[in-house]
Amino acid sequence: MAHPRKTVQLACALTMFAVNGQLRAREAAAVDEVAPLVDQYRLLGLPLAPPGSRPVLLSLGISTVGKAGNRIELVNLGLEPPVRQPDGQVLIGTVWTKSKDLPKPIEPDPALVPWGRLRLCHQDSYARPYFETNAGLATAVQLESIGMHALAHRMLTASLAESCGHHFSGFFQRSNLSGTEALAHLAWVYWGNELTRPKSNRAAIASRMKALIAEHHGLDTPVNRNLLERLARAIAKASPSGSPVENLVDGLVETANPEPNDKLEDRDQLAPEMAKVLGLGFDAVPVLIQHLDDQRLTRFVMWASTTSPPGLSASSTWLATCSVI
Repeated sequence: MAHPRKTVQLACALTMFAVNGQLRAREAAAVDEVAPLVDQYRLLGLPLAPPGSRPVLLSLGISTVGKAGNRIELVNLGLEPPVRQPDGQVLIGTVWTKSKDLPKPIEPDPALVPWGRLRLCHQDSYARPYFETNAGLATAVQLESIGMHALAHRMLTASLAESCGHHFSGFFQRSNLSGTEALAHLAWVYWGNELTRPKSNRAAIASRMKALIAEHHGLDTPVNRNLLERLARAIAKASPSGSPVENLVDGLVETANPEPNDKLEDRDQLAPEMAKVLGLGFDAVPVLIQHLDDQRLTRFVMWASTTSPPGLSASSTWLATCSVI
């Protein structure tokens, strides 16, 4: 008959063996599920953190109200490069975000992440991106790319259950999509945000977005096709071809939101493209009237309301404004 102490020791050893086996199997499953997304992520042209980056928690001053009525500070999980940048930038999803506070390093252990306070969607109303992104999905792929498999798997599971963006927007990302489809929707939003950047390569971005629509039926919607049609018209009119007045009016397709900075008053300044048209005075009126139904895409994002999503405005919006001022 076996000694009771040896029996207990054997049972403990078998239990630990089983637990370790489950952990290894779980980690292998994580690799199988997230790993294929890394190659897709790269092919979609999405940004990756440099090798040697580490996971950090970052507070952006956003909070919510808990069930007890208390305020809960929310945090983002991002990746900090091995050499800290002078402006403290951290990669949150697909966006390099300036950090005013020091990021808090965290071990790549899912048990140490405050999931109840974690923001999986990312948007900054006073900076780019203007269209909210599923940052958690991008971070999951980035974690996988640097070998943090368990945390990557947990982030992937959480982010796929999350919906991001305005529910009426063409940049809305639905929850419970497959990893492949969710990543395609993330890329659509990323390239949509790139369209808002002054002097970004619209032709290259249009090519990316056309490929996404062709390969993913969930993105092939009337709203998205209309956006690409308006983008194509803006690209076609990108070079001077008419009278000086016509060229300045065509230049309104380059109208963009002010660059992010710490001076609130600078955000209310008139766009330079619009100022040039206004400087023409009444000489511009005949051309403005001809273009009042101009639907070419600008780089300017109109702000959202509860029932109206944020969106890239048409040239006619600015032409009408020029006519009124």
